[in-house]
Amino acid sequence: KYRAKVEKLKVDSIPIPQLRGFIFADGNELLAGSLPEYDVFFDFKSTTIADSKGKMNIPQDTIAYYFSDNGPGAKALHEIDPSRSVAEYARIVRNAYAQRTSRLHILHAVPYLEYKKLRAEMPYLSKPKYQNGLISEERAHRYRPYGETRMGASTIGSVYAKKDKNGISGRGKGGIEEAMDSILRGKPGLGFKQVIRRHQTNITVEQPVNGANVHTTINVEMQDILDRALCKRILELRAHAGWAAIIECKTGKIKAISNLERISDTECAEDHNHLFEDLVDPGSTFKTVSYMLLLEDGKITPETKVNTGNYTHARGEFIYHGQHIRDDHPVGEVTADEAMVQ
Repeated sequence: KYRAKVEKLKVDSIPIPQLRGFIFADGNELLAGSLPEYDVFFDFKSTTIADSKGKMNIPQDTIAYYFSDNGPGAKALHEIDPSRSVAEYARIVRNAYAQRTSRLHILHAVPYLEYKKLRAEMPYLSKPKYQNGLISEERAHRYRPYGETRMGASTIGSVYAKKDKNGISGRGKGGIEEAMDSILRGKPGLGFKQVIRRHQTNITVEQPVNGANVHTTINVEMQDILDRALCKRILELRAHAGWAAIIECKTGKIKAISNLERISDTECAEDHNHLFEDLVDPGSTFKTVSYMLLLEDGKITPETKVNTGNYTHARGEFIYHGQHIRDDHPVGEVTADEAMVQ
């Protein structure tokens, strides 16, 4: 008989979220990290059941005081999230109390520090759980401290908010977050919910394994300089977009990478990672690299004569290793400097 009762108190197993690993720059500055945020609910069902003496944990006059149209509890909610007026918060809470609502979602995605302040010092909200009906659900929020749309955002990547089949959110989306997802993600734990004295309690069976950190070659100062210079030039030229990278020649390490799109006359934002994702012919842009190497190795000088192909029978065409090479801009014989300009 009692074994059967215990089985009824158990709920199916639930995943326990793990903490995703952090992504760092070359000087250990944080490029992407996870901090907890909280959804806050009120439970006015289990906390308003009278005991044998007729006493309730949250009596009517407590709600009437804290959640009058200008009550201190309603003001506290408005201070945390001003999207609703004080009077609106008051009305919502009073109605939920009158209907004995078991799960009133009152605050969404409260940052860690604000939540700690809420629980420590705010009127009504700082009361013990069974005297205010407060329930909170914690989840990890992924953020980029240097900006969501600049400073190599598309290279760093982001994280899906949608949960996977195991109920765990946080799969990498693009950039390093996706490429290193198996390292960053970690492994969720396992637990189940059990009802004890009419209240649900989480029981942990297996602890979660947090993800490992990833250290990159990105240099924050170089990234900032590149971002500003590239955006300035895009705006000056009224270009659609511009992409650039700074590479340490001796090692090949990428120290900064920007993929910016002009979104207004005064602002640029990361689009997607064109430099890594766009499989296109680099075209004439790459001639600059060839020219630099030829100059550096002493194969040419700016005055070296170059024949771009300017024959009477085949203008702009010449044969190289048996291949017919056509120049779209035949200018005859010119200096290497003039060829670069053309």
